[in-house]
Amino acid sequence: MKPIIEKELYKIADILLSYRTTGENLSYWEGLEMTDGKFGYPLIYSTWNGTSGIIIFFLALYRYKKEREFLHVAEDAAKSLVELSQTHPPEYHNLYSGSGSMIYMLLDVYETTQNDYYLDQAVNLAVLYDQPLRNTVEYDLLCGTAGVLLVLTKLYHYSQDARIMESIHFLINKLVLNARPSQQGFSWGENTISMDGLCGFSHGASGIAYVLMQVGNYFHDEELIWLAEQGLLYEMQYYVPEKASWMDLRTPTSGIDPNTPNIMNWDKALFTQYSNDYNTWAHGAVGCAISRLYAYEITGKEIYRSLVDAVIQRCIYDVDNHQKKNFILFSGYGGIADILLYAGRVLQRQDLETVITTIAKRTINRDHRQWGVNKKNDMGLLTGSSGIGYMYLQILQNTASSDYSKQQDSILYPRLPENSSQKTFHVKELLFKRFFPGHPFPVENAWDVFPSTIDGDNISNDKFSLLRNSKGKLSFNTRISILEQRLKEYDDARLCELSLTLTPFVKITYSADNWYILYCVNDRIHQFDMSPGMHLLIQELLSGKSINNIESTDKQGLLIAVRMMLSRFILMEKTA
Repeated sequence: MKPIIEKELYKIADILLSYRTTGENLSYWEGLEMTDGKFGYPLIYSTWNGTSGIIIFFLALYRYKKEREFLHVAEDAAKSLVELSQTHPPEYHNLYSGSGSMIYMLLDVYETTQNDYYLDQAVNLAVLYDQPLRNTVEYDLLCGTAGVLLVLTKLYHYSQDARIMESIHFLINKLVLNARPSQQGFSWGENTISMDGLCGFSHGASGIAYVLMQVGNYFHDEELIWLAEQGLLYEMQYYVPEKASWMDLRTPTSGIDPNTPNIMNWDKALFTQYSNDYNTWAHGAVGCAISRLYAYEITGKEIYRSLVDAVIQRCIYDVDNHQKKNFILFSGYGGIADILLYAGRVLQRQDLETVITTIAKRTINRDHRQWGVNKKNDMGLLTGSSGIGYMYLQILQNTASSDYSKQQDSILYPRLPENSSQKTFHVKELLFKRFFPGHPFPVENAWDVFPSTIDGDNISNDKFSLLRNSKGKLSFNTRISILEQRLKEYDDARLCELSLTLTPFVKITYSADNWYILYCVNDRIHQFDMSPGMHLLIQELLSGKSINNIESTDKQGLLIAVRMMLSRFILMEKTA
């Protein structure tokens, strides 16, 4: 099989070279991108589908074959991107696109050549784009903070530049201070289009956890690894054992049906109808298994091994039953091949090589334009032809039976070099002070699970409880819209008969002889004083009484007060 794969490898290299743009001392590829509904080929710096990714392919090919032509191709293109970036600044700044992907690529060239020019250029880019790299809107591996943290930590390893370390501190603090507590563990993101924090590797908790484990292991900081495991713990709320996968928590763009029964509970069971069953690197089983396989590597915990074993069986089933429509890395068989290679090495599963060979055989003698999801001339590393070649190189070098010392890193789960020095980032203390301000950080802080209460502080405890039950923007905005619609339907007669309860966003709390309303709006807690009269009325209503059952000479005043609390979403109708 090896000669056949190598023949295909050279064929892909020839195809890539035929699509290369050269001239005026420049060398690059125009990545496939859709603009205004039409496919085009603008210059793209990205690892995802542009020149940086194709350079990474040619570097891997050079390391395998030791043919200098491939190294020259990679170096010419790398230098061209550096030159072009000075007049055409990258638009994006994350690991797989724009400046972040260029830094990662330049470090790959540096590791291959040991030429300081590439390391210097990587540092220059990191300093020049320091603010946009720090200020990514998302927190994830693909487009956000986590991916930037990974590549800058690798850059710091080689440069030891204090400016890069400052950015690393900033990015770690950003992830810690934006971790969202849940009923178990922590997630990330504001959840504008998802029912809760996303699961998965590219955009979800698995990818962020993977980076935190990599960085924690690099700096020998157990608390970073602890936070990573909290991300994995969070995802287990959405694990579906019969599918050996995790729910896709994104919701349809058409929105959620407001008539869905028990929608105010926002329970995951309500969202199974929206959840796609993915088994890819980007979403679903494969990506979630990557993070757990690495967790098993560094912790030895059997829970991670058992989940990886389940995903392996799912992958074998999908290969045997031709469940995939493409072979590319981010969404096709390429991603499945990579996790099987990784699992084969770590778990010494040589039996998986048969499945991997099956995947490779299916790509032989196919029109390269048919490999990708777009069925176009896509040269991209994660989206097209160079990714198929990259998969071949991984198969040729990274099987369970190959020399472990010669096995290659993967762009699908980049690993940091080994480091002997230790550094701590005080993750648990930052989290504790964030949620329980004013309290001394406990000397004994070796929690497996973050504490949910502090003795004698009802307000902080209730605030944290509200945050743990918050599901983000989509959850809040959808339920507010439903409550607004219901309020329009209540005439005075109906209102007087309602049985009422607190909305999911509200808690009544007590401290220092005062009562307060705590209100959670999009993961932000607002605190309001509550008059004795309002507190008494709310207690009567929560005991099960309707306005008609409350003894009062001022029914109209009660109606006004209750309608006000309904309009401010403190109270809502109690349903079965």
